[in-house]
Amino acid sequence: MGLQGSDGNDGRFSRYVEGLASVIGHADRVKPLRDYCTGLMMPCERKSVEPMAAVTAPARTAAQHQSLLHFVGQASWSDEKVLAKVCETVLPAIERAGLNKFTISYAKTLLAGTPDAQLAPGRKRVKPRGVTDEQFDLMQRESANLDREFRLIEESYGPDHLDLVLAKGYLGRLVGNEKVSLYLDRHHKDILSELIQIAE
Repeated sequence: MGLQGSDGNDGRFSRYVEGLASVIGHADRVKPLRDYCTGLMMPCERKSVEPMAAVTAPARTAAQHQSLLHFVGQASWSDEKVLAKVCETVLPAIERAGLNKFTISYAKTLLAGTPDAQLAPGRKRVKPRGVTDEQFDLMQRESANLDREFRLIEESYGPDHLDLVLAKGYLGRLVGNEKVSLYLDRHHKDILSELIQIAE
């Protein structure tokens, strides 16, 4: 399964995974690592390896699911080495793009607000220093609300988009009808011009 693009995304992705593979140890972890990273990049549910298995190996989903579960569950590599390799690979690109405007405390706060289910197995959140329990609880509630609202938007995007496409098509046919267009031109010029803009 490739992530090909005209700008060499597949090559950059392969180099990134190869860099991570150099610090995770055994050679038999390289393919599951690549599959896991590919699954993270694909449009599927990211909190579970099951949908990732279906996307990365549709002909053998059950076996792939077991492979990914084993890969994640038996994570015996050094987190420090993996994170150091990620930083070595990613930080120069972030700096070149001018995206390094966040402070360490901001990053720690994001980590502290990450739900336990989204953290690596066996990891726990650490509350940042200088944050009261009230502030921490408020941050968690706001984060959960944002997550819930984002999911609602995601769920309704398809139907809303379809409704808009259908409405635009209907308005195009309506404005294209000579009798309707003449009537609107005589009695409601402002509405006609708005409908024409929407229909275009």
